[in-house]
Amino acid sequence: MTRKDLSTGQVQAIMRELLQDVTAFVTEHDKSVVLLGGTLLGYVRHNGFIPWDDDVDVGLSRGDYDWFTKYYVPSNPRFRLIKETDPDSLVPYLRVVDTHSHANSPYYHVPHGVFIDIFPIDEIDDNVIKRKIYLFGHKILNICRNTARSTGIYPSDAKIVPVKKVLKKIIHSKFTHSFSIMEVRWAKAYHRCMKTPTQAGVLNGMHGEKEFYARDLWQDLTPVIFEGSQVWHVTDTDRYLTQLFGNWQTPVKQEQQHAHFWIDEG
Repeated sequence: MTRKDLSTGQVQAIMRELLQDVTAFVTEHDKSVVLLGGTLLGYVRHNGFIPWDDDVDVGLSRGDYDWFTKYYVPSNPRFRLIKETDPDSLVPYLRVVDTHSHANSPYYHVPHGVFIDIFPIDEIDDNVIKRKIYLFGHKILNICRNTARSTGIYPSDAKIVPVKKVLKKIIHSKFTHSFSIMEVRWAKAYHRCMKTPTQAGVLNGMHGEKEFYARDLWQDLTPVIFEGSQVWHVTDTDRYLTQLFGNWQTPVKQEQQHAHFWIDEG
């Protein structure tokens, strides 16, 4: 076998295929895939993928997310849906991966190749106490999960590295999936406590409370074609991106953010 490294452009070509497979299935059933995070930023600022980006973030409303988890089967045999409950899932959300590619990272164990992430968009109420309890628990579980899947090497901008190094001595990588499941259950427990939802957003995202928005933002969506796929985005993109990223108009380049990707040939 000969290892062929993939350029960012080649990684994005596979991401494009993955996204098209997902959106074709969802659209066929009259449901909507919503652009999130850096993927929406790419659409608004670059009219496509951020030139150096190597992942896709999209969302589905909670009902559609649960439906998708149950019924989606990739049309391309190269692709695979990794569910939250799959033993090799290391994240608390869905991931569709290309099984012909591989990846490694100096910072995290990556058991699969090129991927796209699919998040549930949940309704949230404005009870401050419940929210603070949830966010605190989510932060602890997220630190533990990322410590478990860490290689023990940390990027220059990593926070609380001394704490993570201590935790790494007692949290083995085999516990990554367990912490991921705990994050999923913690989010569902919080969601069950909702009384009168006034907001909605991604509970298991990396940005915490910044990913919670008033419900009206999600109720006004615009259909667009993104990298050949029929998707939707919140109409008030500036409001969404400013809350999440601050000064989103100024690009901050990050090469190969998640991993280095390759395929085996021959």
